[in-house]
Amino acid sequence: MKRSKAITGVLGGAAIGAAVLAGVPEPAGPGAPPSIEGTYRLVKRELPDGTVLRAPEIDGLLTFTRQYRNLNAYWTTSDGEVHSISSIARYTINDENYSEENIHVLVFNSEGKPERDAERNTATSRVEREGDAVAFDLPLRGEMRLTFKNRTITASREGEFIDHWQRVE
Repeated sequence: MKRSKAITGVLGGAAIGAAVLAGVPEPAGPGAPPSIEGTYRLVKRELPDGTVLRAPEIDGLLTFTRQYRNLNAYWTTSDGEVHSISSIARYTINDENYSEENIHVLVFNSEGKPERDAERNTATSRVEREGDAVAFDLPLRGEMRLTFKNRTITASREGEFIDHWQRVE
């Protein structure tokens, strides 16, 4: 199934999260996975023009269990249009790689027609560590870069947004 620019933009824009987890533990040994588990709430989005969006213009929850990622988020554009995304994926992470398999994505955008992707595609990106921060790209759609640190996630897509997520669980 061909991915549309709307899905790619919404996923990247929704993140839609992006990510930083506080107190990411050092791995127990070579190849041990960093812990990114938790539920995070989207608290604000910074746009390139300096605009900062907060609820009710933007909100969302991003959950990482031991093997699944679930994202539900919405945001309002400068034109007043509401966009939303729901995404479910299975993932694995180790000290070197983050791999993700798409289960389901549903995007509602200004075009008024929902876009659905249920293809079981898989992609991998490199995990990077700097101090207590862990960072990687969500690899399936070029969505965004997530950085976990100090119970937060910073999600970014260069030239488009920087999202700030706070761990709530």
